[in-house]
Amino acid sequence: MKGNDIDMTVGIIIGGPFGKTVPPYIFGANMPPIGLLIRGIIFSDLAITLKETADTTSADTGASRL
Repeated sequence: MKGNDIDMTVGIIIGGPFGKTVPPYIFGANMPPIGLLIRGIIFSDLAITLKETADTTSADTGASRL
């Protein structure tokens, strides 16, 4: 059990600084070239339709509404 505690402590001590240094590298160095490659794409407008649905209303079926 003591070995696991030491391993966990070492992982937390070493992993802490990586959490602070890696994101600036990713967003600062990698994202600008990716942005140049995909410029003009608005991701909020993108969608993948898995199955088309039939919109059946009373006008389509000829039934009258009460």
